[in-house]
Amino acid sequence: MEKIGILTYHASHNMGSMLQTYAMQYILSNHFKMEVEVVNYSSKGQQNMYSMFPSYKGWKGLARLIINAVSFPVLKSRYNDYELFINDAFNLSGEKFDTLVELEKVCAKYDFLVVGSDQIWNVNCEDFTDAYFLPFSTSASKIAYAPSLGGRNLLNSGLNLEKYKNYIKDFTGLSVREVNGKAWLEKLSNEHFEIVADPTILVETSVWDSLAKPRLYEEDYIFFYGVPFSPDTYDIVMEISKELGMSVVMLDAKQYVYRGNFLKGIKLSRNSSPSDYLSLIKHSSLVITTSFHGSIFSTVFRKNFWAITFKGTNKDDDRIRVLFDQLNMSERLIYIEEHKQHDLLEPVNYDGFDELMNDFRRPAMKYLANSLPGIKNKDI
Repeated sequence: MEKIGILTYHASHNMGSMLQTYAMQYILSNHFKMEVEVVNYSSKGQQNMYSMFPSYKGWKGLARLIINAVSFPVLKSRYNDYELFINDAFNLSGEKFDTLVELEKVCAKYDFLVVGSDQIWNVNCEDFTDAYFLPFSTSASKIAYAPSLGGRNLLNSGLNLEKYKNYIKDFTGLSVREVNGKAWLEKLSNEHFEIVADPTILVETSVWDSLAKPRLYEEDYIFFYGVPFSPDTYDIVMEISKELGMSVVMLDAKQYVYRGNFLKGIKLSRNSSPSDYLSLIKHSSLVITTSFHGSIFSTVFRKNFWAITFKGTNKDDDRIRVLFDQLNMSERLIYIEEHKQHDLLEPVNYDGFDELMNDFRRPAMKYLANSLPGIKNKDI
């Protein structure tokens, strides 16, 4: 059995990052019958981002450290939830490490190396390093599966573009998640990039059902998940809560504390593992999200949901817009400032959705099959 290593943001304390890792591991192991490991690389920047007491600059950073200390029990329980999932759900390559020298050494044992998905090629991410471009020689075939550049044009980064062009030329399989990323990378490299589905879309619903925990709240509730791009986000969500007569549950303990959401009447989920996250979506009456993966899992569980954005959002960030075009659900992406113009209880029309998803998955599975020559027992 040939061996494959996945290099991605698996150690990011972020639901989408962890669940796309889980999905990639599942697909390669169960559909392609490969021996799969998640390469346990985590950059120093990533480890700092998600530590209990990260290094901050300025008075705001100092204030957050004080808040973290005061809120230590709840934040520590969240930290433990993530770390437990990483160690239980992923077949890790070994102990965590953070250097390129160690990465090259670990990667020497694989026949194939897959980088992606997630924003591993977003050079503006705090946890980004060149390691995610595999900048070393190896006998393993290098495959990019649906990396995202976020909303940041690499061509305008001011970085050494020739370096990244050379890294890309060393890959035997090239794909990307979004339209803008495809255009930027093809212009940089003069190579062809396929657009493929996020790995979470490739996994059967039954797998996510089995991973989700039992229902956590008996009453009807709105689940809010995502980055609050506007300072008014939570106030508007609470307006919606009052209009619809349902409580709001959130999962991000740091935002719950930092933004004073405990004073607004928002409920904080008692636990925060990816399995809790799936349960909160699955059993909600309504999902409101700013998140790419929050949108995906809302469709996985056939939920009533709205993806919200803001009029001041970076126009280069096409992640959710492209996803909704692919899912034929562009009407579910709205500006939060205009929420009163929509019937938020209007159900999502899922007619024909299964067929649409199968059509969406098929090119992605074909891409993987073509990128893994010689692998037997492919179930596509």
